[in-house]
Amino acid sequence: MAAAGLPPCLSPRKTRPGRRRGAAWLLAAILLAGGCASQAPGTRISPAAFAVLTTSPAAATMEAGLNNAVELLIQRCMNSRRLIYYPSLESAAALESGSVRVPEFPAYHGLAQRRRHGYGLYDDTVRAARASTSDGTRPPGSTAADREQAYVDSLPAAARGSYIAADLGPPGTQLLVTLPGGVQTELRNGGCRAAAVRAIYGSMTNYAESITGGPLLSDDLLSTVEASPRFISTLRAWSRCMTGLGFHYSSPDEAFNDLAGEYRTRGPAAALRHREIAVATADYRCARQVSLVPATLALQRYEAPRLGAIAEAQLEHIAGIDTRAATRAKTLGPALSGSARP
Repeated sequence: MAAAGLPPCLSPRKTRPGRRRGAAWLLAAILLAGGCASQAPGTRISPAAFAVLTTSPAAATMEAGLNNAVELLIQRCMNSRRLIYYPSLESAAALESGSVRVPEFPAYHGLAQRRRHGYGLYDDTVRAARASTSDGTRPPGSTAADREQAYVDSLPAAARGSYIAADLGPPGTQLLVTLPGGVQTELRNGGCRAAAVRAIYGSMTNYAESITGGPLLSDDLLSTVEASPRFISTLRAWSRCMTGLGFHYSSPDEAFNDLAGEYRTRGPAAALRHREIAVATADYRCARQVSLVPATLALQRYEAPRLGAIAEAQLEHIAGIDTRAATRAKTLGPALSGSARP
């Protein structure tokens, strides 16, 4: 059911690993400008647009490369002003560790991996624990984002204001962008960050459409697929299989989220790790038994063009933005090769 006041295509979704993220500096307020557009049936979505819609491995790799190019350009610009900047770099492997081709579920990379690592939750919890202080917080230096924030916080008030203006531009430089479905978002349109974005994406509007518009359309597809009688029937068969193996979950993402919640409460407990592996292995076996992934992929391919001609045009537009941005990032590659040191 949609959240109050939101049309179905913009409803909040359950936590899912590996979903494409909007940048934190897009201002938090997202405004509805008229709900979801009425859409006539589409025709055929190109492979590039379908990759954006389902966050394929190729799309995840491109996303990581574009993020890194922007971050390194910000660093170069800030360094030119004699300011330190810690770029937050991503790896395609980290993005692909999530759902990727089937955003409805945790990743199905193979039975052997499930037997060794389950969903990867224990490993993630251990890494987080090792990076935490005694009071459970992450110490400065745990990640590039932590180091960046710690550095900014360490500056005197006047210097901090100058730093933020160099990074984001002075107050009053916001840009309002309308995204698919009529959603509007604001972002800062100045400083080194905006200059870096324009160098890679061509414009701030292109950037917002790419990193935020794509996931909005992806969520629309997820809602359509998950409402399909075939998907519901296949998922019920998966759930019956899991019950037969001693685990009571309605879906793989419920199993993932339930275990993730326990790790947040209990930490990296050995008994919980054993259960995670048992659940994740059973999940993989049952998914294979009922053809959950092939059935879902088939539904994605069937439903994608049915999102409508407007969504299809938006997806093609976003795919074009990403392709052109990747070309610019590749061109700038040699110039950025010496970056990444604050």
